[in-house]
Amino acid sequence: MEDWRDFVSNEYINEVREVSARDQEVLMPMIVGILKNRVGENARISNREIVAVIRGRGYKTDTSKVRLLIRLIRISGQVRNLCGSTNGYWVAGSLGEMKRYMDSNLRPRWRKVLVLYMAMKTQLEDMGGKGDEVLMLSEWEDMT
Repeated sequence: MEDWRDFVSNEYINEVREVSARDQEVLMPMIVGILKNRVGENARISNREIVAVIRGRGYKTDTSKVRLLIRLIRISGQVRNLCGSTNGYWVAGSLGEMKRYMDSNLRPRWRKVLVLYMAMKTQLEDMGGKGDEVLMLSEWEDMT
């Protein structure tokens, strides 16, 4: 299994291919500028508010594109410690805030995806596929 940094890097490269040069050169830096000083959960900004700021500057975008660009910003570390919830995005202002975000937002989502993945793996085997054609549980654990 590849190192998790290689895994993240490869995923980033694959996803960034889906983003236009304009979005990478114009919108991503704009979003970085909007987010980087939003320190603390009380300073969060919603996806819709980010879209409104961008549109107010004369650029077309939508919430789906902003969500994808923020994902790439987070993976690449352009805004470090960037947290997000259904209520918006913010930069964790402390170690404790970052840990709370990871435990309350990321871990439950990761576990739900893992449960679904394992169920689908079992169904693949029931169809005659081989379980070793997909990641094993230990490989999932290695990625954490």
